[in-house]
Amino acid sequence: MPKAGHSPLATCHSPLSLLALWLSFVAGALAAEAPDIECVWPLFYYRNGAGRTEVDVLGPLGYYVRDAKATSYGMRPLFDVVSEPEEKRGSFHVLYPIASFRGSPQSAWHFVFPFYFHNHRVAANGQPASATVIFPFVWWGRSATEGPWGAILLVGGTFKGLFGADRVDYGGFTYSKVRTGEYTTYLILWPFGTYWTGPDKHGLRIWPFYCHVTHEGHWSNGYVMWPFCCYGSREGGEARDAASYFASWPFFGLSRGRDGRSGSVQVLWPLFYYGWNERGNFREWQGPWPLFSKKTSDDVSSFNLWPFWGRARERARVEDRFLSGLVRHTSVDAKASTVRETTVFPFFTHSLSEDRRRESRRSFWLLWPFWRSRSFREGTASWGDANCLQFAWTRATDDFDRNWSALLGLLEHERRRDGEAATRVAMRLFRHETGPGWSHTQLGPFASWQSAPGLTRLSFMLGLVQTGQRDGRRGWRVFFIPFGARLSAR
Repeated sequence: MPKAGHSPLATCHSPLSLLALWLSFVAGALAAEAPDIECVWPLFYYRNGAGRTEVDVLGPLGYYVRDAKATSYGMRPLFDVVSEPEEKRGSFHVLYPIASFRGSPQSAWHFVFPFYFHNHRVAANGQPASATVIFPFVWWGRSATEGPWGAILLVGGTFKGLFGADRVDYGGFTYSKVRTGEYTTYLILWPFGTYWTGPDKHGLRIWPFYCHVTHEGHWSNGYVMWPFCCYGSREGGEARDAASYFASWPFFGLSRGRDGRSGSVQVLWPLFYYGWNERGNFREWQGPWPLFSKKTSDDVSSFNLWPFWGRARERARVEDRFLSGLVRHTSVDAKASTVRETTVFPFFTHSLSEDRRRESRRSFWLLWPFWRSRSFREGTASWGDANCLQFAWTRATDDFDRNWSALLGLLEHERRRDGEAATRVAMRLFRHETGPGWSHTQLGPFASWQSAPGLTRLSFMLGLVQTGQRDGRRGWRVFFIPFGARLSAR
């Protein structure tokens, strides 16, 4: 597996590295002898210019892309590799998202679903920390402060730096000791027996009969015959009032601030509830839950008549919900930005956002599982795509797009700040690319047309027949044998 501090490319010997070298060789050879754009779809596509090289093999299946920031290549959907030399990081995926490997000088992350996980990082103190799991039974790693550790599920061992604790001494379900900072928790026949200890925290729980835990200066909680008799208190602070509570579930519960300005009452919880706080003019009603609820304050208001309709407002954000939230409409109207989103879960989503400071606009459409389209514009630059057969109703990640979107692609469109633009349709069967003074149009294996300063070229049937003019001289290529003027852009 790749180690932290090394790009996954450095460890990909054999077929992957050979494929990368072969693609680099092809790109270099074509850059020296062939025109800027050469296409014989679906066998091969090559483009080189403006600091970017692209190679496609067998339509969108095999690809190689190199620009000033990164190099990526792969065979969709089998694998893909990304290397960012300046950032000294990279990634490698196999049948994404089944297997994923990422590496950088400070961290490494490996995942093979569902059997294997490894995480390695450099902690704040400069020491290495790691965790490795052969799921779900074997766990081992190294803590940045306490050295190596290891455990076997249901048997025992030690965990360090996991589960929100500094150290867990694990003895199966019979006994565990959990230490976080200066606080220690002892678990005996979990969840039945628990004991807490620390400088200002102590408590005992024998579930479900008795519990009392005190964190001095912060809070105190307890129960007798849980959940029928529960009690507790908390100290105040900048964001909340000091209060105490008592509850006998499910019949009655009462909490009240010590200054009398806040509190809550609940009857047959969670059916009926009322809470208030004079700080911020807060009020909340429920009854009978979940059919009706209402909440108001200086900054927030909400009203729900479940399952038919509900509305929530928080500052500039307003959300309307219908049919228990299956249908949602959200709007945000801030000083410099606007957002609109409508969702009919899981079948339909449309969102539109604008940022007036950056002069940007984003749009997203989803008709699951048949269609997805996206667009983005910032200044003079724009980008968009449309795909079919969506696997999920959520927005896809960059890794998902790199491995799957080209295979499902109906439409791709991009316009860059340098004036270049590209449109690709139906798994890139049709391409139209333009730039300052040049254009290229291609329709599958049948025909392509290219114009550039001093050059026009018309090609038929995978390039078997070509004709055009270069600097006023006519040229031909028949069965790849050239006659007359040389018909390349270089």
